[in-house]
Amino acid sequence: MLQVFSNQYCVCNPNILRHFRSPDTVFLLAFAVMMLNTDLHNKNVRADKKMKVEDFIRNLRGTTRLLLMYVTSRTFEH
Repeated sequence: MLQVFSNQYCVCNPNILRHFRSPDTVFLLAFAVMMLNTDLHNKNVRADKKMKVEDFIRNLRGTTRLLLMYVTSRTFEH
């Protein structure tokens, strides 16, 4: 499902692709956001083990810095 989403995102947003190292970055970011959401809403994850902004950024090392800043600013807004 994420692969199909990633492929369609690339087709629909060709102007944004220039910010990525490769189209695989879309897949990686979609997966990362899904995992972040799971971490946030999973009752089995203790509060002290919840992912922090620094953890999210560290997990996405190597992705496009501009895009990562955009994603983290949107993801962690209150």
